[in-house]
Amino acid sequence: MGRTMPPTWVRDLCQRLTAFFEGALSDWRDVPLDWQRIRPFDRAVYQMALTIPFGETRTYGEVAEVIGRPNAARAVGGALGRNPFAPIVPCHRVVARNGLGGFSADDGISLKQKLLQLEQRDSLKQPRQFPSIQRSKTFDDLLKR
Repeated sequence: MGRTMPPTWVRDLCQRLTAFFEGALSDWRDVPLDWQRIRPFDRAVYQMALTIPFGETRTYGEVAEVIGRPNAARAVGGALGRNPFAPIVPCHRVVARNGLGGFSADDGISLKQKLLQLEQRDSLKQPRQFPSIQRSKTFDDLLKR
């Protein structure tokens, strides 16, 4: 039986994720997201998180202030814990006022710290647009699964 290739949009997204983890991609604003099943409060949180520049962070309280819910810092954390669009919606860029805060992905805080370190290191370079990326070994491996 022949193997079918994933749709083009899936291959493109895999390629972009590979680029992100290699430090070659910082802007996801053009990726279409399906907001239909997202609660209005969560959507506001995710849309605000999308505005946080690569290499920068905001606190849960700052996000709550920006979306007009100044007393909802914990609810912001809850919404980010449900984020179905990570890392496209960069929930790792939202931190506690006195530390990293939480992170619901596998490896938790350790992964959040690695993502922030990746962005810190790469934010010292010139801002990047999405480049034409050659297929990497990692991307090819994703397609084989």
